[in-house]
Amino acid sequence: MLCFFSCVRTRRSPVRPRAFTLVELLVVIGIIGILVALLLPAIQSAREAARRSACNNNVRQIAIACVNFESANKFLPPGGPTCVDIQPEQVTPEGYPKAGYKNGKVPSWWVSGTQAPGGTKAECYGPNWAVQVLAYLEEKAIADFVARAIREFPEDSYEANPPDNWDLKRDNFGGIGGRVNGSWRCPSSTSAENVFYNDQDDTGTYNGGQSSGPYQSGSMALGHLSKGNYAACFGGDSMLHAVPSQSTSPKNPKPHLAGVMGMVRIQKYPPQARMGKGNSVKRITDGMSKSVMISEVLTFDVIDGNNAGEGGEPGNDDWRGAWMIPSVGASAFTGRFQPNSPEPDVIPACGTLVKDTPGAPPCFENTDSGGNIYASARSAHPGGVNTARADASVEFVSEDINLAAWQALCTRAGNEAPTGQ
Repeated sequence: MLCFFSCVRTRRSPVRPRAFTLVELLVVIGIIGILVALLLPAIQSAREAARRSACNNNVRQIAIACVNFESANKFLPPGGPTCVDIQPEQVTPEGYPKAGYKNGKVPSWWVSGTQAPGGTKAECYGPNWAVQVLAYLEEKAIADFVARAIREFPEDSYEANPPDNWDLKRDNFGGIGGRVNGSWRCPSSTSAENVFYNDQDDTGTYNGGQSSGPYQSGSMALGHLSKGNYAACFGGDSMLHAVPSQSTSPKNPKPHLAGVMGMVRIQKYPPQARMGKGNSVKRITDGMSKSVMISEVLTFDVIDGNNAGEGGEPGNDDWRGAWMIPSVGASAFTGRFQPNSPEPDVIPACGTLVKDTPGAPPCFENTDSGGNIYASARSAHPGGVNTARADASVEFVSEDINLAAWQALCTRAGNEAPTGQ
């Protein structure tokens, strides 16, 4: 009996681990929250630095393509080939000169579709700078299409309006306006790949000059065009200073404000002549390394149901970033104001919904300004924009740059000495 009681092992209850108290748990959660709060900005900053670096590389590649274009052709890509101001006079159906134009002729800064102004007879454009550098961005197939379209397509030969004839809906013409090279978008931007520029469903109606311009406000007769984030510098002030040097309708009142790129004179026939010639290196007297050639623009991508494409494609009537359109805000910017300026862009196609969208790039619409339309370089990067000079050197320019210095950088022959950067 004694052995029985002495030999039986005493069973012990398992030792339970001590749990966190509520206070300890709250302290741990608080510490984790502090660490996340400290690390999150650093992570976001690192991500933006990577995005900005990728964007910087895009700008560099586009600038190198422009320089390679110059090496092959002995002139830079033309900002926008045009001869609309030397076409026959345009008249209303009643036989009167169209309101807003001297002697009924279209001014050389004007860019629109074949339905406005004056129908196909007035249209006289060639491929803009962005289209012409595609061959130097490993897009030879598209470049070959462009050359063939100008030579062989009867409609394009007659209408002479690449942004209108090569848009998304014109599949028989390639539809390149509805496709943008992947390197044409900045990773930091919110540009939506499938939100197109559609202006009142690609229609334009003459209204006898009863509104703010000779055509219905917002009706540029262009549409089904995709958007990107890179644009060429058209000078230090407005579109008026980007008109061809030969133009007298209107004449550039301050030639020293012209940029590295701009509108250039072409003849409508033969069609091959519409490619045009940009500036030669010797015309950039301020110096290739002291003249901004490429920078960034922001798009407005809120979908407007009233401006869907004919196939139902989502879009809006804001043309900023429309890479095939050779005008300010679209594939061009000017140095009237500093980068990321709070001053609104004044452009022919400002989105109807911009005013109701907080944080949207600011703009006003004006189609009857005598060429006094302009758009600033803009980006989603904190503090400034990526830029490339005419020698393909790349620099991040602060949005706080001295305005006079920025305007000097945006001209090619102003004889300024940029200071105060």
